[in-house]
Amino acid sequence: MLLTALLANTLGSSSGHADDLEAFQDTFANFDQHGKEKNKWLANLQTAKSKCDWEQDVETLEFKYDWFPTNNAMMGDYWGYLTSQLRITTYWPALPRWLENLMHYFFITPVSGPALQSHSCRAVDSENGEFRIRRLGPFVSRGGFDWHKMKFEDPFNLRSMISSGSLSMTGFTVLPVDESGEILGNPPIHVHHANLGPNCADPHCRKSSLRRVSQWHGDSQCSASAGGTACYVTLLPKGFGFRVAEALRLDVDFNDVRSEGSPELHFWLEAAISIAKPVAENPSHELGTVILGVPFRCEWWKETPDLQRLYFVPPNHPSALWATARMPTSGTFVAGKLETHQHMFDLAWVFTEISPEDLGLNSGMWQLRKPWLPWLPSEHGWTDEEAAMRAFKHHVQENFKGAVQSCAEQPSCKKTPSLVWTLDRIVIEDDEDRQMPWPKGAWSFEEGDQYTMVIIHKAMGHTAMAHPGATALEAAQHLAITGHYIPKAGKLADYFYILPSIHADWAWYNNVDWFVALANYGGSGASDAQLGSSLWLAAVVCGILVLVCVGMWCTAIIVRRAMAVILDACSIEVDENGKILDQKKCHHKKYHGVGKQEGSGIDADGSGAKKNKIMPEERRDNMCV
Repeated sequence: MLLTALLANTLGSSSGHADDLEAFQDTFANFDQHGKEKNKWLANLQTAKSKCDWEQDVETLEFKYDWFPTNNAMMGDYWGYLTSQLRITTYWPALPRWLENLMHYFFITPVSGPALQSHSCRAVDSENGEFRIRRLGPFVSRGGFDWHKMKFEDPFNLRSMISSGSLSMTGFTVLPVDESGEILGNPPIHVHHANLGPNCADPHCRKSSLRRVSQWHGDSQCSASAGGTACYVTLLPKGFGFRVAEALRLDVDFNDVRSEGSPELHFWLEAAISIAKPVAENPSHELGTVILGVPFRCEWWKETPDLQRLYFVPPNHPSALWATARMPTSGTFVAGKLETHQHMFDLAWVFTEISPEDLGLNSGMWQLRKPWLPWLPSEHGWTDEEAAMRAFKHHVQENFKGAVQSCAEQPSCKKTPSLVWTLDRIVIEDDEDRQMPWPKGAWSFEEGDQYTMVIIHKAMGHTAMAHPGATALEAAQHLAITGHYIPKAGKLADYFYILPSIHADWAWYNNVDWFVALANYGGSGASDAQLGSSLWLAAVVCGILVLVCVGMWCTAIIVRRAMAVILDACSIEVDENGKILDQKKCHHKKYHGVGKQEGSGIDADGSGAKKNKIMPEERRDNMCV
């Protein structure tokens, strides 16, 4: 078995007999399917909290918080929205602190209400090792899909612990809780997103990155039968842990989804991690994370701009999108979570060792105008949309079968194309998206292996559960496959985020190329010459900088010229000992012309007094006047 073989290489002699490897495989395949272990972890967390000696540290905690009263208020406030994205999200460019503070002062409305409090705690747990807990609040809301946006640097105070090595994190969670500590599900509080990721080890580091240990989304809550809000917890079986070698960073967006004007609600953020006890003779087996993302639209110039790395589909019509990239490391996926807006999601196929061209895509009628613009039947001559989608699926599957057959017939083909996952197990409860189950089947990959995702969207029929701001013409969509993997023997576990494109060479890894994204109104990639496609924006930026510099230069010359004239009119003559020989009072003069020669000024009374030669370097023609 692939997983057994990989585990054998990874665990080596510490794994014991082959029977133990089979047990590990079963553990990952069946671990905590109904949330029993997660609920047990939460119970241990509650016990640890009851023993906490809470430290109030809001003055020393490095965090940021922005609030918008409604989604419409945020989307309609262009500069406030942009400023908050630059401050809070971890993938927008990190601005110089002075510029960020200046934008915040001018564009972000100060938050009213009670002052935020921050409490932290370290609590030893006999079973889980050590809990580290962070609480921030209270947040005050009255519904209306408001936005509570926050970001923390090193929220669990790990920087000092990892200065000389790494630690093993066995579980973690991000929760909205009420004032008594009870978890608030959706509704009323929607976890729009939350991201826990490594950051640089230096204090006050300002580094933009998409690398993440894990992430949460509006559908991270499970159905009641699968664990409900306990699914906000990510937990590994005993003997496994996420490798943490850098201080962590956490960003969170909460929304109160109740009707606008609902009774006032006070709630808190509660985040916690569990750290395994270091045991030298039986160390934890390390896991990392690879997140497979999607391209995104970035029409930043619109009145309501695209600033959240989403693509958009027509909610009342079916469509498709595909993307490809290469794996950045080697290992095997053993657990994870899926995130998408399921009301418009039909299915996704994940293929390995195959390109879109091998699947019959990127040619003929099966082409995308841009990597982030979906394929629509109506744009390719189809009047029967359902027939078009059936034809699309058939076309992809037939080309996949042909690629498999072609590989079998060619001795040079070393890796057979494979359909590793079909994602189609939709979970909607009370009209709310709930967490989709992790797909069955092991996916073992090597660094450089190509994969291709094909995503098919269905017509919603209504937009009630679409992303806020959806219209009859478009609704926001995305797909993120957050996969936790065991690294191949000889490699350290690490964290990667992939932004694929229609060609593997166009993909981005861990960071957004914002210059290309802004110039092409989306990413990742837009052409074989990504830099060339961005030259127009470079020309505009350079032109603006030239105009600003010329304007500042001319302004400086005018100011200096005016000062020379003023000083010329208010002159004092002194001898070598400092004795005043002559003093002229400042009074109104008429100047018929000022050149390099002396004596050009004429007094208002026409006396034509001789001028002192003051600051001769300023006496020159002014090209800006």
